[in-house]
Amino acid sequence: MHGHINNIKSILEESGNLKILDSFIMNENILGKNILHYIAFESCNDNTLTCALSLINNDPAKMKKLLLKRDNEGNTPFDLMIIIGQIFNIKSILEESGNLGIRDSLMMNENERGRNILHQAVWKYCNDEAFTYMLNFIKSDRVILENLLSKRDFRGDTPLNVAVRFGQTNKVKSILEESCDKLGILDQIIINENETGCNVLHQATEDLCDDEML
Repeated sequence: MHGHINNIKSILEESGNLKILDSFIMNENILGKNILHYIAFESCNDNTLTCALSLINNDPAKMKKLLLKRDNEGNTPFDLMIIIGQIFNIKSILEESGNLGIRDSLMMNENERGRNILHQAVWKYCNDEAFTYMLNFIKSDRVILENLLSKRDFRGDTPLNVAVRFGQTNKVKSILEESCDKLGILDQIIINENETGCNVLHQATEDLCDDEML
């Protein structure tokens, strides 16, 4: 699947005529990925997600199952959309999951490496626009935001540690200035040491970081 919307529409229409649309839409491959994982993973255009969602909007149970499905690495489709920074798709899934009452479940998901949506959003592949949108959205719930920011992954890294390690200066500033300081957990996150004993200052001296980061 590479976002060829006309081909996708034709296949879906034909599968509907053959009465196999449901099994087609709900299929999962050996990696545990469904159609929404691939819409995220292949960086499909906005119309691809809209097309897929339109087919299952009238069946909340199937929509919930697709959105909450964790692949073999523990990632939901929403996690993958954040990693890649698909801003339109992120907005669409947040709206749809809110309508279904599963938004908090998506936002608090942790994959097999203990990473949550903020760990994903600070990766170098997620653009600043998508990260800022996600952070502003999460800030409406203080408890969720604090839990996400203080979560340590399998390496003992918080989202701040990951952002520093990848040299994401703007994201680091946003976490420090707009979130940690206001939540009163700045000291806790700054002094965090991961499983190798490194803190944010150790990570700020790595190759991917510049003088501004330090």
